[in-house]
Amino acid sequence: MKINNLLLVGILSIVFLIISFFYAERIIESGESYKETMHEHVEVLDFNKRILSSKEWLANAFNSDYEWDKKRVVSEILLREAESEYRSAINESIKLIYLSIGFFLIVFILYLGGEYFRKAMASCLMALSICYLYVGIFTPMLEISAFSEDLTIPIELDTELVSVPITDGINYASELTKEYVGLDMGKTDPVDYSLFKRDVIFKGRTYYFHQSKSIADLIGILFKDKNYVVAWAILAFSVLLPVLKIIVTLLITFIEPFRKNSGFLVFVKIIGKWSMADVFVASSFLVFLSFNNMNVGVQNDSKVLFGLYFFLAYVVISITASIFVWFAIRRNAKIKLYELTL
Repeated sequence: MKINNLLLVGILSIVFLIISFFYAERIIESGESYKETMHEHVEVLDFNKRILSSKEWLANAFNSDYEWDKKRVVSEILLREAESEYRSAINESIKLIYLSIGFFLIVFILYLGGEYFRKAMASCLMALSICYLYVGIFTPMLEISAFSEDLTIPIELDTELVSVPITDGINYASELTKEYVGLDMGKTDPVDYSLFKRDVIFKGRTYYFHQSKSIADLIGILFKDKNYVVAWAILAFSVLLPVLKIIVTLLITFIEPFRKNSGFLVFVKIIGKWSMADVFVASSFLVFLSFNNMNVGVQNDSKVLFGLYFFLAYVVISITASIFVWFAIRRNAKIKLYELTL
């Protein structure tokens, strides 16, 4: 079946965006819950909450696991909750992917071999790229942690200080007070120096650093910290310009006056060179790989989260859509393929 009008693909694209928005919101909500719960999990085992806790030191001194058991139970409960929320986000993502595949196949079958096949596919892929860009911006992309397992702190007091006879201190006190204390220190038991050499072990994990942020979170933090130049750069190159490129590409694809206007075509060329969505994905993977192979004396862990895959999908789909746009307008526009897909 060959459909020779673009009204249907427009309606299908709008319907897809409405339905996909429902799934996108659930994915974002689950991703946000996962991020917050993981931070709560890490907070329980944070360096300051463990190493600087007098209760844990006292528990270690008396060989008690009471304080650690309390932290372990709470942290494990939070970790299981976080894993459940992450699985929920993945399940919703799978539903969105199935919906996207179904939408793509419907448009492909309806317009295959027709006059408007290229434009219909461009419209379909642009709708997909809008959806995936939205999810990619607001869901966590990378998770980076630095921690120690069973952190061991060796304690060794100076035995010379310990070995000073206590009677010396008593005698000195007697001289100051001019009073006889009357303690026979000569009968005291010998000092057990092994008590002053021991290892204090903080069982389980002790976190020094943990971050899990989305692009939107990063931009918000930069604005909050008044790093306006970097914040505006990331906002412009990774969010505003990709959105603007989608809008302008749709205009020159489906509205003839825009397609014939050389100014819009030049604008597409320029905006394509300034869009850094693909560069952002590449740099994110480099951060992941470099941190995962760091040797800083403590254990470190980096994990690529689903948000980065959505952003990567946006980049691939957007480039593919631009190829179909170029095939659709190449007869009317003097623009090269690489200039539109950049």
